[in-house]
Amino acid sequence: MAEKTRRTRVDCNEFVPRAAHVSIMGFQSRHPGWETINEHGAEKLRKQYSFGVFDAAIAFAEQILYLAKTEGHQPVIRLERNTMRVTVTWWTKEIKGIHNQDLILAQKTDWLFQKERKQHWSFA
Repeated sequence: MAEKTRRTRVDCNEFVPRAAHVSIMGFQSRHPGWETINEHGAEKLRKQYSFGVFDAAIAFAEQILYLAKTEGHQPVIRLERNTMRVTVTWWTKEIKGIHNQDLILAQKTDWLFQKERKQHWSFA
């Protein structure tokens, strides 16, 4: 578990390589629910999480914000009160695509969801 909490921050610029397509496909096969989308000319990873209570959705979004801050990354986090869902989108804007760090952060997002779910959240 220490591996999942290890910092993976990578300084990115427009010259760093995108994640290989085969890496993205492999990630998606091991982590169901993550879709690849093309939005505003950038390839992105997106997943939606559902909750039984809105407070749990807020707590999860806060965990993702903390992860993003410690990793120096900036995902889009959409919190929907009426449906009690959190949608997370990871990508690296400097390369207008998915970097290997985005795959790691998406994996950490799933890990946070599972960890907190086991501890105390109610789910739909």
